[in-house]
Amino acid sequence: MTRVSGLGLLDRLPNELLEHIRKCIGYDLEGQVSFLKLSPHTATFFDTLPTAFWQNLCRHNGFGAIKVQEAADEVCWRDIALECVEHAWSCEHPACGRDRLREIRECWNRNPLTSSWDRARTATPADDLSHGFLTSGLNAISIYTSLNLTTSEHASYPFLCSPDHPNTDELTAKRHPLFLHSFATFPPCEQMQITSPDVGACDVRNEQGCTVGDVLDALISLCVPLS
Repeated sequence: MTRVSGLGLLDRLPNELLEHIRKCIGYDLEGQVSFLKLSPHTATFFDTLPTAFWQNLCRHNGFGAIKVQEAADEVCWRDIALECVEHAWSCEHPACGRDRLREIRECWNRNPLTSSWDRARTATPADDLSHGFLTSGLNAISIYTSLNLTTSEHASYPFLCSPDHPNTDELTAKRHPLFLHSFATFPPCEQMQITSPDVGACDVRNEQGCTVGDVLDALISLCVPLS
């Protein structure tokens, strides 16, 4: 077979076939990102996909946008998808990595209410939600959480305690985008209220679904030490 210089098999595939492969991969976040990274040609193909594709892909893997960092109309869902997968591939922390990436997706898939939440967020007037749990969007879901302060003081807010990572060497939550973008609850909620008897209360709001990052930012604003 004569090989065209500089071109591989993937570079010769038409976009119609690439689209068929993409649909076969479905909501497998790792699979989609791996497909994107196969070649410059596949990367260019993924550049043509709408924002809604990346948003739905992130959501069905349990990831949202952190409100304080990203305005709703400026969220780059593709960047969130790539950041979470690339971090999962490289992180060696025993409570993170590829296993946690899959666990987060399983949290979404095994919760019977997430499909109703998803439909409520993407519904049009013509959609029939009469048999779903939610009939008025995310406003039907709210979470009230009361916290007790710990006695430890960690300015860097370390987390992910484990025998292999003592406090002095702990990684911080801000270095784990996979955790930050994970929804704080399954199904996701639009509003949470976090209270402490000593430092007051704080509302967490995110119309895209409250994330762990949103909750951590709220805890930090309350000066709650995390351990």
